[in-house]
Amino acid sequence: MTDSRLQQLKRAWEASGSVEDETAYLRERVRAGDLTEERVELAAYCGHTASRLYLSVKGGAPDRSAREIRSRLIRLGGKPLAMRALLAMAWRDWANPRWVELREEDEALLERHEGLLEANAPPWQSREQEQAMLRSFERWLLDPSEKRLAAALELAGRCGDQRLFRSSAAAAARVLEANSEDALAEAFFRRLSVTPSPRDDTFTLKPDQADELVPWLLGYSDPVAERVAERGQRPSP
Repeated sequence: MTDSRLQQLKRAWEASGSVEDETAYLRERVRAGDLTEERVELAAYCGHTASRLYLSVKGGAPDRSAREIRSRLIRLGGKPLAMRALLAMAWRDWANPRWVELREEDEALLERHEGLLEANAPPWQSREQEQAMLRSFERWLLDPSEKRLAAALELAGRCGDQRLFRSSAAAAARVLEANSEDALAEAFFRRLSVTPSPRDDTFTLKPDQADELVPWLLGYSDPVAERVAERGQRPSP
């Protein structure tokens, strides 16, 4: 088979829109070295139907336990996957008309609980500062250089007491600063409503997270790159 075979399968899938045709296209991409099986596995955990079918045909385990999936997401996806999922949520929260009101409620709650406020903590971010931080995270994703990382870490360090809340932006900052798989998992999954329990061993990402991750994982498109391009920002100096 050649690249023309890949194009044939792609056209067949685009024409039919069927899960089976997309699965055949993914299978050939993996065989041709255009896509890794690990990324298909991650897409399956994000709920992508064709990827789940691919794993089933291959004898994989798309229905692992929630605990196993959490571990695989961190081990195979690392910081880029966690950051992208949280950015999808953070941008949604940032666009919320009640953003300022919600932050004021959180800050008031902290002030009422003695001992929660950090000594000499940075002042809480404004909406514009949070926007700048999220944009710096996106530039780092597209250009993971030491320069970009340093710039993103500097802005992440300004979250202060906001880290105590289930803020997606603050969680993204904690993901960036994580220096171990355990720290990364704690920062990521603390924000997601996917905590496994003996009675509920399921795992489901929210639609906006899946929409952010699946196109990137399968190489269909890159939502982060598209947002950066829309702002007219270059991914590298």
